[in-house]
Amino acid sequence: MISKISGKLTRISIQFVYIDTGGVEYEILVPLNVVETLQNQISKKIQLYIYHHFQGEEQKLYGFLDISQRELFKTIIQLKGIGPTLGLSILSHLNTQQLLEICEKKESQKLMKIPRIGKSIAEEIIFEVNQKKKKFLKLLTDAKLDVKKEKTSKQMSEELKEDIIQALKTLGYKEPATKKALEKIENDNIQPNSLSEWVKEVLKVI
Repeated sequence: MISKISGKLTRISIQFVYIDTGGVEYEILVPLNVVETLQNQISKKIQLYIYHHFQGEEQKLYGFLDISQRELFKTIIQLKGIGPTLGLSILSHLNTQQLLEICEKKESQKLMKIPRIGKSIAEEIIFEVNQKKKKFLKLLTDAKLDVKKEKTSKQMSEELKEDIIQALKTLGYKEPATKKALEKIENDNIQPNSLSEWVKEVLKVI
């Protein structure tokens, strides 16, 4: 089973992204928000969390930006009458919070705005989501925790960047050159583990 793919984004369409892992290119089905996020990432290294779907002899890969979105997809396609294609369509229009609110208020008309969802399927989704409300609430809580962790990580990263800039200043390097080198390292998705390793990577670029 494939659970995550990292590599260079080579192509992107309204439904698929293509990732080259070094000799192998994967075709991955994604929701619209993933397409929008990756529009300007062609030729850059990215990673997607994968749901590996098997149906008979056919295999398909579905890609998501984070684990919580993948878990929402897995939960949605377990609902009666919802397969991966329709599940992807739902995720292209709604997040966990929006889906919960619609189902709590039993607003079937809002679900029917999503392609391929008629009245009977919309009512079935509302019933199923409300029946499994605790599971969806847990997904929502997990997603919020992921966002909080991501913000904390970015704050730490900014602090680390400032330390790197100061360290390079003491070696005689100017701030603009250091920032440019850091940007290149980040775009190449190189992630040193310590301040000294970061400084070494910057010195390779400057």
